[in-house]
Amino acid sequence: MGDPLIDYLRSCCIQVLGEKPGCGFFIAPNLIVTCSHVVGREVKNDTEIKYNRWNQESIKAKLIGNFPQEDIAFLETNEKSNYYAPLSEDAQIDDRLTGLGFPKQNELPEFDQFTAQFESMTQLSNQGKLVKFKGGQVQPGYSGGSLLNLRTYRVMGVVNTTRDRLSDLGGWAIPASVIESLLKEKLPKVSTNWTDAQAKQTESRNIISLTPEQLRELIQNPGQQERIEPLSQELGENQRAIRLALKSLGQQEHNITDENLALKLIESIKAFESLAILQSEDPQIEAKWQQADQSLQSGDISKTDNLLEEAANMALARAQEAQELMAKAKQVQESRLKEAAESFAQRGQLAMAQLKYQEAAAHFGKAAETLPSSELSQVINYRQKQADALYRYGDEQGDNSKLELSITLYKSILDNCPREVNPLDWAMTQNNLGNALWRLGARESSTERLKQAEKAYHQALQEYTQERVPLDWAMTQNNLGLALTSLGERKKDRIILEQAKESIVNAYGVYKGAGYVQYNEYFEQCITSIEKIIDSL
Repeated sequence: MGDPLIDYLRSCCIQVLGEKPGCGFFIAPNLIVTCSHVVGREVKNDTEIKYNRWNQESIKAKLIGNFPQEDIAFLETNEKSNYYAPLSEDAQIDDRLTGLGFPKQNELPEFDQFTAQFESMTQLSNQGKLVKFKGGQVQPGYSGGSLLNLRTYRVMGVVNTTRDRLSDLGGWAIPASVIESLLKEKLPKVSTNWTDAQAKQTESRNIISLTPEQLRELIQNPGQQERIEPLSQELGENQRAIRLALKSLGQQEHNITDENLALKLIESIKAFESLAILQSEDPQIEAKWQQADQSLQSGDISKTDNLLEEAANMALARAQEAQELMAKAKQVQESRLKEAAESFAQRGQLAMAQLKYQEAAAHFGKAAETLPSSELSQVINYRQKQADALYRYGDEQGDNSKLELSITLYKSILDNCPREVNPLDWAMTQNNLGNALWRLGARESSTERLKQAEKAYHQALQEYTQERVPLDWAMTQNNLGLALTSLGERKKDRIILEQAKESIVNAYGVYKGAGYVQYNEYFEQCITSIEKIIDSL
C-alpha cells in the first residue's frame, strides 16, 4: 500500500533533458519548475527544452524564465497536466520530508525518492535563503525535484544542492517563496485531485482504531489475541498476515514515525497477503517452495527468506545449465548450417563446371541464404559467385533480365562490403559490375548503362593501381576501353574513342611486358577496330 499523496506527486514529476541530469514538476497545468543549472544557466528564453514522463517518449517545452542567480527555471508546455503540486514553505524543525528525482543507477536514470528531515533555513550572503534538510542522500538527478513536507502536505521547495552525494547528510532546496516571487502570474488554487489524495493520505493513517502507543505495544508483543482478532475484523485481513506484519515491523519500528505507523502496518499486511503459493515443474524447486510456505505459516520469516533464496539460486543454476545447452545447440546448429551452405556451394561449382549457369546461380543463392548471419564475409563470397553465374548466363544466352539481377546483386555486395574493409575485393566487384552494365548497355538504345559501366571501372581503378596489382589494372583498363568503345561509337564521339584506344594500349603494354604473348592478336585487333571507327567519323 503506497502513500496516496506521494503517488500523486510522482504524476506531477518529469525528467528534464537539459544540460545536466535533473527533474522538474508541474506547479500549474501548463507550467513546470526546475533548476536553472539543469536546463543550462546560459540558455535563453524561448529555447526548446525536452522532457519526458517516466519511460515515455520525450515532449517539447519552451523555456519562459531562466534565473541563474536563484537557480530556478520555468518551462511552458502545450501538454495540459491534470497533476500539479501546491507550494508552501511552512515547516517545523524535524518535519518529515520526501524528495523525488531521477538519480542514476548503473549509469541509467531511475525514478526514485529519498526521505529527510527539515533542519533550518540557511541565510545566503545575497539576502536569499535555502531550505536546509538532513538525513537524505541527494545524488545527481534529484536537482529540480520537489521536496514534499509530509506534515503540511505541500511542496516546500525545489531540490538544488547536496551536502554529500555519497552519504545521507542531506542538502538544500530553493524555498517556495522564491519560486512564487519569480512568477509573473499567481499560481492556481490547489487542485481537487491533490485534495483527494491528501484526504486519502490522512484517512489511511487513521484507518486503524488503535493509537500509535497501542500499536507499538502490539508490535512488541504480537501474541495478544484479544487485539489481533478485532484488528483482523477491522481490516478484513487474516490473522496470520497481521502477525507476520507485526513481527516484521518489530525489527524496524524505531525508524517509523507515529503518523506513518498504521500506514506501514497495513502496507506490510497487504504485502504478506499477496505472497503467492508457487508451483514449479522442477520437483526440487517445488519442494523448496513448499518448505518456504510451511515456514511462513509457522511465522519463521527468516527461514522463509533463506528457503526462497535457495529456490532462486537453484532456479538460476537450472537456467544457467539451460543457457549452456542452448549455446552448445546454437554452435551445433551454426556448424550444420555452414555445412549445408558448403554443400549448396559445391553444387553451384559443379553446375558451373557443366556450364549450367542458371542452376549454379540458384545453388550459390541458396548457400548465401543458409549461412548464419554472423558469416557475413562468406555470405558475400557466395553472393559474388551467384552474381557471376547470372552474368555468365545473361551474357551468353542474351537474357537481359539475368544481367539486371546480376547488377542488383553486385550493388548489394558493394553496400555490404565497404571499400576500407577489403579494398581489392571491393575493386573486383566494381569491375564485375562494370562488365554487367557494359553488356546490358550494349544491347540498349540508351547510353545510360554504358556511362554507369565507365564509372564502375574508374571506381575499380582507384584500388586496382598499376603499381599494386598490374595485371588486375590491365584487365580493368581493357574492360574500360571496351565500354568506352561502345559509348564512343554510339555517340560518334572521337574524344571518347581516343580514350578507349588509350586504355586498350595501356592494357596491351602490361600483358605484353608480363610475357602473355597469347593476347597479342586480341589487343592488336581491338586497337585496329577502334582506329577504323575513328577514321569513319
